[in-house]
Amino acid sequence: MAFKTEYVTLFAAVLAAVASLGGILLNQRGALDLEREKWLQAKSDLTDKALADFVRDFESALHSGRWLVWRAENAPASLRASDLDEYNKHAKSFLPTLSAQFTQLGARSEAAATELGPIYSDLGQLDECIAKASLKGAPSRIPDPGSITACGQFAFRIGNRSQRAFSRAAQAARGAKFAEPPESGSYKW
Repeated sequence: MAFKTEYVTLFAAVLAAVASLGGILLNQRGALDLEREKWLQAKSDLTDKALADFVRDFESALHSGRWLVWRAENAPASLRASDLDEYNKHAKSFLPTLSAQFTQLGARSEAAATELGPIYSDLGQLDECIAKASLKGAPSRIPDPGSITACGQFAFRIGNRSQRAFSRAAQAARGAKFAEPPESGSYKW
């Protein structure tokens, strides 16, 4: 009888160890699933922030160009070389920032960047048009309102398309498939 009791005790201990190990493995798997969900949510949050930063700075840049065009159209006598200098100073700040944000957004959601590409390109054309217009008055430093007014075509086109592009980019970012989270080397089964 003692012999059988030893086997029963041993069997119970092995069964308890297997159950304990199984519980540990299931808990680890649950923890990994939770971490994966957190990782995907953090990635989504970062994409949302990248898009919001881009939209904020894009609208600021667009407003600078639109304001200059509006002044050239509606108050041409009030334009001064200092207005173009101020725009140029702002452009030197916003263009690199927007470029970095666009790149970051494209790395997070190619679909969102694809939606924003055309208006981002238009903003570059607006800036180039204003830069060329400012050079036309270069020797006298008196801005040429007619040349700046001609830049309005870009400002108008961007204004008509930007809000729709921002909405589509946000939708595309939400529907975009994110890169898979890195595999944990110690928890592969």
